Amino acid sequence: MFFLYNAVLLFPRLGGAVLGAWAKRSTSPTAREWLDRLGHYRQDRGREADVWVQAASVGEVRVAWRLVRALETARPATRILLTTTTRTGQKLAASLGQGAAVDLAFFPLDFPPAVRRALGAMRPRVLALVETEIWPNLLRECGRAHVRTIIVNGRVSPRCFRRYRMVRPLIRRALEHVDLACVQTDEDRSRFLALGLSPDRVRVSGNMKYDLPPEPPPDQVERFRVSLGFGPTRWRPGEDSSSDPLMVAGSTAEGEDHLVLEAFRLARNELPRSRLILAPRHPERFAAAAEEARRQGFSVGFRTSSLHGEAAPSPDVLVLDTMGELPLAYAAAQAAFVGGSLVAAGGQNMLEPASAGLPPIFGPHTENFREPAERLLNAQAALRVSDPHELAEAFTRCLGDAAWTHSAGERARRAVMRAAGATDRCARAIQELL
Repeated sequence: MFFLYNAVLLFPRLGGAVLGAWAKRSTSPTAREWLDRLGHYRQDRGREADVWVQAASVGEVRVAWRLVRALETARPATRILLTTTTRTGQKLAASLGQGAAVDLAFFPLDFPPAVRRALGAMRPRVLALVETEIWPNLLRECGRAHVRTIIVNGRVSPRCFRRYRMVRPLIRRALEHVDLACVQTDEDRSRFLALGLSPDRVRVSGNMKYDLPPEPPPDQVERFRVSLGFGPTRWRPGEDSSSDPLMVAGSTAEGEDHLVLEAFRLARNELPRSRLILAPRHPERFAAAAEEARRQGFSVGFRTSSLHGEAAPSPDVLVLDTMGELPLAYAAAQAAFVGGSLVAAGGQNMLEPASAGLPPIFGPHTENFREPAERLLNAQAALRVSDPHELAEAFTRCLGDAAWTHSAGERARRAVMRAAGATDRCARAIQELL
């Protein structure tokens, strides 16, 4: 199975050799990225790593960063390398890690030579893979190099499970080199067992996404609101306030912005002063989201423009084109829709608005966050919608019924707090392997 897997990778590996030859002769950021992806980690690094943490993209980076902080607290001298698969993940990691003693790099391609170079350069004692990261060559080379491996916050979605079962012999052989999997739910445990992981190597540790960072301090939220042209405090119905009602659509997916904007237009029939912060999940979609808002007749601004004092005052729709400010937007708003859920994208993290005391609104597609969605719905602390009309009704309910929004938001906050603790459990597991 490994022979067949690597045979499929033969042509990409040849292309990687050409890219490597170019990258070694170039000083551009793209060349530096490709050197990382081909395993050439030591050229500008001065130390090896005790723990190598791999996080694919933005959502996994947020989880990984909490794990990094927990490890630093428990073992201050631990040397940590954090790698990401995507550029957006790398950018977020760099913004979170300012001043931290953590090395950052791009994740190597799963080619045997690239993996061997990366392991030889950093010589990690433990490799921690966040969520669903089963890389056959990497895991086999870790086994050969006596590097302990752990999957943290592990999950296998129904879609991934179907795909993995198609190549189960390869996945089973790769999982032979996993020392421990700390998974989110009993269902995830069953799926890992079905894929071939030994029962004594699986623990149900909970979902690390419940371990959210503290809410932004009130003065920071106040400055954020004022910078957008709002009053310093949240709008409440019936109050004479300089603020306008504010709703947020966070982490929207492709094909979803026009649905959210239609709902916003309908909600404005009830609350004509209301405004929307629109936060597409991927930066390459910022301009398209703004264009869609203009097409529907809204005035549009960008967060980066407001930071430089260049924005028009009080646009109807503000595109949040910065990294790391979505928690601030949730803390500043009265209603929050969580994207990737009105279209078949699996949903995004509804725990962030819940921890800010808002009842999250989300669509029918929450496969990636099935357990948190069910937990919040069972606590009567969230609203599920199926189309723009229902989303508009949810927006107006959150904005128009302050008492319900407050009580539901407190239930959401308590539901998050009761499920916390998985990060510390995973950090202790890594310490055991160390």
